[in-house]
Amino acid sequence: MEKFFSIFGKVVLIVLVLGIIGGGAYYFGTRSSVKTSQSLPTSLIPPSTNVQKSSPTVEISPVLSTTLKKTISAGNPQPPFNLYVLSYPSDWTPQHDSPSSGDKLTLTKSNYTLTISQAAGGGGGCAYGNEPPQEMTQQFDSYVEIKAQNNTFRRGTSQQTPTTFTVCENRNGQYGFPTTFGYITYNTPANPNTSMLTEMDSIVTSILKQH
Repeated sequence: MEKFFSIFGKVVLIVLVLGIIGGGAYYFGTRSSVKTSQSLPTSLIPPSTNVQKSSPTVEISPVLSTTLKKTISAGNPQPPFNLYVLSYPSDWTPQHDSPSSGDKLTLTKSNYTLTISQAAGGGGGCAYGNEPPQEMTQQFDSYVEIKAQNNTFRRGTSQQTPTTFTVCENRNGQYGFPTTFGYITYNTPANPNTSMLTEMDSIVTSILKQH
């Protein structure tokens, strides 16, 4: 019996010693890790790659072809513009002027006006969001994409001119103005109604070159 307690005591003593050694190693190992992380030079810490970039708000305008009840022809056959035909809702009022200075079509509903002008003027590119502007470039905060049958347009918006919208056309991957059909602009009240802008976009989607 005495021999049993003697062996048991030795086992307990060994377990205690091993526990103390293990606990000490863990403590010093933890301290060393904390010290190393605290003393790491900031020059060795890799910079964050999560750089936030501002991008323009992008929407694609729906096509409301069922609301387009009437058609009208306009335009000038002389380059760089074309004769064209478009459709519009019956509650919009057209005014077509074709003086020697250039063809102009105006569609009006309440305080909203869509104008397509082929008067002489300068041209340039259209940049959106943080795209770097070039010479003769108009800068827009955001845009709505308008897909016509044979053309793709963008209705650009800017905080500097919140009641005027400029339509640019995609040509060989670059957007610019005037379009094939002329200078296309919307004039609206402040805080324009979304459904009214959609109607105006739908008119633009209906534009076709007239041969």
